[in-house]
Amino acid sequence: MDKSLIDEIRACLPQGRTLFHYFKDRYALMLLAYMVGESAPLSRLRAGRAARLLEKPTVRSLLAQLGHAHLDRLSLTSMWPADTHTFLLTLDQWGGGRGRWYQTSRPGYNLVLQLNFSHIHDSVYRQLVRPACSAHLNSWSHPVLREGRRELFRETLAWARLDVDFDTGEALIEEIQSDWVRGADGLRRAAERARERGSGCLRYWEVDGLPEAVIEYVDKVLAPYRRLWAEAMLAAAIMFLREELGLRV
Repeated sequence: MDKSLIDEIRACLPQGRTLFHYFKDRYALMLLAYMVGESAPLSRLRAGRAARLLEKPTVRSLLAQLGHAHLDRLSLTSMWPADTHTFLLTLDQWGGGRGRWYQTSRPGYNLVLQLNFSHIHDSVYRQLVRPACSAHLNSWSHPVLREGRRELFRETLAWARLDVDFDTGEALIEEIQSDWVRGADGLRRAAERARERGSGCLRYWEVDGLPEAVIEYVDKVLAPYRRLWAEAMLAAAIMFLREELGLRV
């Protein structure tokens, strides 16, 4: 992608908070909502490519509640379980340099969609882990949200690199990744070793949290995000490409 196109996309989209709500298997409800229009008979859906989506536990639960032979868009978009997580979506860019470092399929740039944690998560994370700086569990060589680049900062759970071609109406999701989950796993191993040797110090990792508090964060606070991040990131990318950029995905 040309940088000018990425700049145009970023300038045209909302500059405030863009929230994305996700729960397990929500992607199935989203894809079905795109397929049914206002409403579609279940018999037709079961005979086509939607059949496997209908077998997802969340979808089966919805069908049991509805109890009729049609599936409608309103029902698919109105389901919000108690374990719904809220994320902040932001945009960035990646690429433009020479060589293979950027790993873009085509010369030029990728548009980056960042899936960032909520304020609630970040507050608990800082209380337990007590990091020395922001983005502590992310890689600064990757396209994560940086503090100071926008008024509202949140830690980045995952990101997706997108290559969009408006001439053909196509988009390629080149990569999704969560540096945060990998970094948290490394920090937890260090905390476990510190606890085993009776040390309360994790200064090598530049965190002031006690080993027990770090382990609590990874095992309890981060656990639901670990299970969801990949499908949540893909679902957010599909929603963004379709609903914000107008592509038929």
